[in-house]
Amino acid sequence: PVGFRDIFTVDQGLGLLPGNPFYNRMVGSMTRFLMLRKPGRHSEMPPPVLVLHAKAGNVIGDLTSYDTFTLGGPYSVRGYNVGELAACRRFVEGAVELRVPVPKLNTHAYGFYEMAHDLNSSKEVPGNPTEFYRRMGAGNSWGGGMKIGAVRAEYARDCNTSKGNVFVRFGERF
Repeated sequence: PVGFRDIFTVDQGLGLLPGNPFYNRMVGSMTRFLMLRKPGRHSEMPPPVLVLHAKAGNVIGDLTSYDTFTLGGPYSVRGYNVGELAACRRFVEGAVELRVPVPKLNTHAYGFYEMAHDLNSSKEVPGNPTEFYRRMGAGNSWGGGMKIGAVRAEYARDCNTSKGNVFVRFGERF
């Protein structure tokens, strides 16, 4: 798991029928996996890895409430429910994760810090669901966990309310 992954996606709403939105939705993300120390010559232990992640998105044109970006959740800012932070037109996210090897299990334990901000674009969403549901529009979290096979068991602390939760998830965050 050492290297990089850069993704740029564009969604186009053509609005061919009356009442359908015409928009362009763009998302770019960059993830870097940095090996902090080379593994020993005959070691089966994975090396410690630092993960750096940044993501941003923007919508140009008509926007319906169901096409907004939702901030918070297991693939945005852990420790929050999906959409708990904001529903917005523009956003930025950032994350740092340190993965350290766990002896005898041949896996990693990890600690992380994540943040997201709606760039005050929530008020441009029809009906302003962020304000209506009294969401913050921005937030950060920290926590840690361990990955065993395809399962991630982790603790994440929501820094807006200072409450933490334990989660069991499947697959990778990055």
